[in-house]
Amino acid sequence: MNFLRRPIIYICIYVIVLSTMTIVKHMLFHTYAFDLGIFVQALYTTWSDRKILFETPDSIISESYLGIHFSPILFLLVPLVGFFPPAEALLLLQTAILALPSYFLYRDVYIKTESERLATLISIWYLLNPALHSVNLYDFHTQSLMILPSYFLIKELKKHNITKSVIFLLLLFTMSEQALFIGLGCILYLLTELCLKKRIWIKGLVVTAFTTALMTVIAFAVISAFGKPPINPKNPTKFFPQLGSTWAEVLRNLFSWKIIDAIMHDMFLKVSYWLVLLFPFYFYNWRIIVRDAIPVLFPWMIFTFISGYTPFYTLGWQFNGLVLGIIAVTASEVVGKFRETRPSLKKYVIAVSVLAILLSPVSVIPYYLSDLLCIPRGGAYDFNPLSANISDELERASTIKTALSLVPQNASILCTSNIFPHVATRSNVYVGNVRDVEYILLDYRYVNLGQFDQRLLQLVSELNESYKYGVVMYANGILLLKKNYTTQPLLFEQYEVCIDPSKLSWQEVPDFDNKGHAVLKFSVDEEKLIWYGPYITVPPGLYEIKIDALRDFDGKLIIEVTNFVDNGKRLAVSDKDTFQVYIPIDNVIEIKGYCKGVGKLTLYDIHMKLIKI
Repeated sequence: MNFLRRPIIYICIYVIVLSTMTIVKHMLFHTYAFDLGIFVQALYTTWSDRKILFETPDSIISESYLGIHFSPILFLLVPLVGFFPPAEALLLLQTAILALPSYFLYRDVYIKTESERLATLISIWYLLNPALHSVNLYDFHTQSLMILPSYFLIKELKKHNITKSVIFLLLLFTMSEQALFIGLGCILYLLTELCLKKRIWIKGLVVTAFTTALMTVIAFAVISAFGKPPINPKNPTKFFPQLGSTWAEVLRNLFSWKIIDAIMHDMFLKVSYWLVLLFPFYFYNWRIIVRDAIPVLFPWMIFTFISGYTPFYTLGWQFNGLVLGIIAVTASEVVGKFRETRPSLKKYVIAVSVLAILLSPVSVIPYYLSDLLCIPRGGAYDFNPLSANISDELERASTIKTALSLVPQNASILCTSNIFPHVATRSNVYVGNVRDVEYILLDYRYVNLGQFDQRLLQLVSELNESYKYGVVMYANGILLLKKNYTTQPLLFEQYEVCIDPSKLSWQEVPDFDNKGHAVLKFSVDEEKLIWYGPYITVPPGLYEIKIDALRDFDGKLIIEVTNFVDNGKRLAVSDKDTFQVYIPIDNVIEIKGYCKGVGKLTLYDIHMKLIKI
C-alpha cells in the first residue's frame, strides 16, 4: 500500500494551500452572506436556538434554508458549528472534501494500469483544475459535497451495480435538489446504452428513473412546505432572460424562435466553459468523451446553453461541483487508455499546469486577463490575497473588528454582505428585508451599483427616516450607525476620494497627456455637457468638492452633482472650483461638467473630501 502515500501527500499540499487562501479571504472580510453567511446562520441557529435551518438573507421567500434548497444533509453538519468556529470549520471541511477524489482517482487508475506515473497524472489534473479551485474559493456550498458521491455514482452505474448506484443518487439528493440534473444524466446514459444494444439493463433504467422522480417530488414538496413552490408558472425567474421573466413565459418560449436567441447569447463563454471543463481529454480520446461523459452531462449542458445567467456557464461559481465528479470518472478512463496509446505525459502535465496558471483563482493572472478582455468572472475571483495590498486589507479588517466590538452581543445588525458571515451566529443579523435594527454597519467597498447593494442603501435610507440613526464611528470606509444615537462619534477619520479623468465618461474624447490629465478644446455658444460620471457610492455627509483644472478659455465651467439612484436629483450646481454639497445615505454620485465659450480645458482631477458626517 506504499503507492497510496503519494496521493495523500498531494492532498495535504492542496489542503494547506487552498485552506490558507480561503481562511485569509474570510479573515480579511471577503466572504459573503450568499452563501457562507447563510450556512453559518442556518447551522448555528439550528444548534443554539433549535430552529430549523433559520437564516435571514432569504427571509423574503423563507426563513428556513429548506424553503430555498432541499439540503437535509446539513443537519449532519450542525454539531460541527457547535464545537468549532462555524465559518472556518465549514471552509476547512469543504477544502478537505474537495481534495478527497484525488485519492480515489489515483487508486483507480493505478489498479487499472499499474502505473504510478499515470496515477500521478490524473491526480495532478484533478488538484490543479481551475474549476475545482473555483468551487473551493467561493464561500461554502453544498455543491462542493457532490463531487465525490457523483464520482462513485457514475463508476458504479457503469459496473451495473444497481444497489450502490441508487445509494449514491439518494445521497446526492440529500445535498441539493440540483441532483435532478445528475439523475436525468444517468437515465440518458442508460437509454443510450440500451439504444446502442451494448448493454441492456432495463431494471437499472427503471430504478434510476423512479428514484430520480421520487426524490425530485420529495425535494420540491419540502421546499414548497417551508417556502414557495420552486417552479410555479407565475414565479419570476432570472435564469432565462432571453426566454422570459416568469416560468410560464420560459416554458412557452422554449418552443419558439426565442430559443435560438437564448442559445446564441454568450455562446463564446458557454463553449469556452465546457471546453475548459473537459480539457484536455478530448484531444486524446474524444470517443470516450462522447460515449460516456456527454450523455450524463447533457441535461446540465443543455440547461447552461439555454440560460442567460452567467454563473451557470462561467468559472468562479459553485455549479462546477455538479459536473466535476462525472468528468473525473471519464478522465480516469481516458488516462487508463494511455498505456495503449502512449501519449507524451510531459506535454500533458505542461498543458494542465498552463491552464491552471491562466485560469485558476489561486493565480493572479486571471484577474488581469478578465479586466483586459472584459470577461465576467465568478465570486471565486473577487479577491486574491496574492495580488492585494495586505497592509491596507489588514487595516480595514481591524477597523471592522473595532466597529463590531462596539455592538453588544444581543443587538440586531443590518450589514453589508461581506460582514454578515462574521456575525451570522446571531439570529438577528440581516443584509436586507428588515424593518427595525439597532445598528447598521456598512463596508463601502461592498456598496456599489449592484442591484442587491442598492436595495441595501435604499433600506438604510428608509430606516434612517424612521429612526434617525447617528454615527458611532467612521474610518477606512467603514460606517457604524446606531438608532437614536445623538452624541459625538467615538471614532471619525477623514474620507477623501480622488477622481481621475480617465474614470469619467466624455461626450467628446479628450487628449490625455503623459500624466493622465485630460485636455479638451471646444467652441460652443451654449452650455454643453462635456463629461459625466463616475457613478460612485460614498458615505453620507457634507463634502467639499474641488475641481483641479486649468481654464484656458473665455467662458465658464459649470459643475453639477446629481444622485443617480434618486432619478438624477440635483444635489448642487456651481461655477466655482471649490464648493460644498450634502450627500444622503442612499447615493450613487454623478458629477457632470458643462462648458461654454471658446478655448481649452485641462482637467487634472476632482477631489471629494468628507467634512462632516
